[in-house]
Amino acid sequence: LRWRRAQIGGLLPDRGKAGDGSRLGRPERTLRIGVFGAPLDTGNLGVSALGLSTIEGLARFATRGLECLLFDHGRGRRPLECGVAAQVTRIGCFYSRRFYRRENLRTALAVARTGLVGIHPLLRDLRGLDALLDVSGGDSFTDLYGDWRFRAVTAPKALALAMKLPLVLLPQTYGPFSTAETRGRARAPLLGARRVWARDAHRLAVVRDLLGPAFDADRHRA
Repeated sequence: LRWRRAQIGGLLPDRGKAGDGSRLGRPERTLRIGVFGAPLDTGNLGVSALGLSTIEGLARFATRGLECLLFDHGRGRRPLECGVAAQVTRIGCFYSRRFYRRENLRTALAVARTGLVGIHPLLRDLRGLDALLDVSGGDSFTDLYGDWRFRAVTAPKALALAMKLPLVLLPQTYGPFSTAETRGRARAPLLGARRVWARDAHRLAVVRDLLGPAFDADRHRA
């Protein structure tokens, strides 16, 4: 990942601006970031590399301290030592049919949409975040792998928007989307995110095609 301030959405203030009042990255306190779509427990080394490089890039920028929540397919909260100057916690949060589990992303999203964030332990972890970053495994923001996988990939993005958290889509591919329904469902996070980064000009063209007149060259970039 080409880690620049702009790739975290242009939301982080300059390091030297003490007293900046922006929500994300206020220099007087630790930066709290959630990361979806790059778990370390899939067996895919490329996805693991995305997760670790994201944490490392954030830690390099967050000179006042970083707390990072890395969402994966495990159970509960587990500290992670990964050789960076940051407090990193792995938290189970995944799309599942087992609605009763704390880690169930579908249940968390349903509760978030009611506005009753305080009653769900996972949402209590999320609500204090400065931003939620999502990378969709690098190449999974598509309907090629079936409807279940598509719902699992779009759910974290919908959760961020439901909780009014700043959402940043890190450099990744977009599409193809084969139906009008999935194209419509893909538009919502692209419209609601603070920044959308495409891996290359071709994937940025997919974003431009999906959004039409709503495409914003300042927010949607490659």
